[in-house]
Amino acid sequence: MFKNNTERIERIYNIAGVSVIILFLSACLYLSSINATIWFDGAYSMAMVRHSWSEILQITGNDFHPPLYYFILKTGQILFGSDVFTMRMVSVFPLFLLLLFIRKFLLKNFGAYSFLLFSLAFFASSTVVLYALEIRMYSWAMFFVTMTYISAFNALKTNSVKWFILLLLFFIASFYTHYYAGILVGIGYIFLIIYCVLFNTKRVSSVLLVAVLSFVLYIPWLLIIFKQFSTATENFWIPKFHWIDAFKFTLSLFSSGNLSGSILLLFIFLLSLTLFFSKKNKKSEDNFFFSGLIILGCFILFCTILSLTIRPLFISRYLVPACGILWLFFAVQLTAIRIKLAKTILPILLLGLAINSFIVLKKIPNEEGYLSFEKKGLQKIEANDIIIIAEPEVSGGLIGVVAYLFPNHTMAITNTRAVMSENHTLNYHTSPFAMHIIQFSDLRKFPNRRKWLLLPYNAKDKNPEKFTNGSQIIHTGNFGWIGYQSGYQFDLYEIKPKQTP
Repeated sequence: MFKNNTERIERIYNIAGVSVIILFLSACLYLSSINATIWFDGAYSMAMVRHSWSEILQITGNDFHPPLYYFILKTGQILFGSDVFTMRMVSVFPLFLLLLFIRKFLLKNFGAYSFLLFSLAFFASSTVVLYALEIRMYSWAMFFVTMTYISAFNALKTNSVKWFILLLLFFIASFYTHYYAGILVGIGYIFLIIYCVLFNTKRVSSVLLVAVLSFVLYIPWLLIIFKQFSTATENFWIPKFHWIDAFKFTLSLFSSGNLSGSILLLFIFLLSLTLFFSKKNKKSEDNFFFSGLIILGCFILFCTILSLTIRPLFISRYLVPACGILWLFFAVQLTAIRIKLAKTILPILLLGLAINSFIVLKKIPNEEGYLSFEKKGLQKIEANDIIIIAEPEVSGGLIGVVAYLFPNHTMAITNTRAVMSENHTLNYHTSPFAMHIIQFSDLRKFPNRRKWLLLPYNAKDKNPEKFTNGSQIIHTGNFGWIGYQSGYQFDLYEIKPKQTP
């Protein structure tokens, strides 16, 4: 049946890799099914798709993200519905698609063992799995960035028009999905041009043509970017940044459920780095994939300098789009291992890390409080009622969740510096939430309207009576939930309107 033992082993590795893809997809489906909670950014995304295509374009122009992901999400909503599980699947799909493309690419160029290692490392990284579950653009950004990288490899190798076209499409898609994904591939493209000038002059004209076409296709959004960044430099939510944060953010790429798992995953990655530097006769493929790490390093350095010299504009999840090129280097280098025992142990270790990451993520969500609050709120909170968020500086993300659950309501917030810093993100006047925002001091204008007070558990002042203006107040319950990214706990009070004589 098999021509030789090598062919049989390759087939085993291939089947194992496909099995890991199935396990990865099953894990994402399961983890999505046990958690219907959302946090602020997920609420923002789900509220966005309630709008028309033109409104989405207008709203994103006033936010700090490009529009492509929201167009993809709206397409998913139109085709399959807008429940939380379905919206999560829109984020799972690009990683499933990426694994299929990576399989074909690695089988053709490096063998089935590299594909097995990549799929296992992908599954073992809780960062990858976590953002496959979020209703955000990061998994799509990872897909476009990794496919840009693969397209560049194939374009240089084959000089095929098909691959240069794909390079153009994935390159521009990265920019239109997430700005930091765009910066990442932009730095990579600079390296690509330099490489062609020095070592492959036959490809220079084609690479430059793709760069020019990409710039032309991005012109419509450039003016909007300048406006967005000028707003962000004046008033944005990211906290103070220090040099050590860049190191912490980099380590987050090797997160695998808990500290011991993360250390082991980092150690295995460092093994691949050691193998690269120990190679005496490095191939062009080795240098190409190592360049991905250099690009990642330059990206981190650029974002660090940007955050220290202008203002904080960098957080750990902006590194998520780079996960694909990180684990490609890892898989390609460890394919070179010749020790049979090590070659057997590595997949077992990675599978153990994947299982550990899955178990840890499985234990995180607690949706009971969210579902209870949603049910009670929808039953009791009427359209004319006013919702008060007390001290949003300690639970600012709760604003988005409440705004998503109760659209078109009036929301009262206290006038604090933290709330003002949320103005950019929430885009109160043009946001997808369609909330009417008023300051707490304006509540006196509505004495005859019923009000609902959400008092966070970590509020500095837990005196609910200060919000009543003499009206009757009734405690209706405590609600708490934990999602994959965030958790909330608060007391809900009903403030009845004053009786008119």
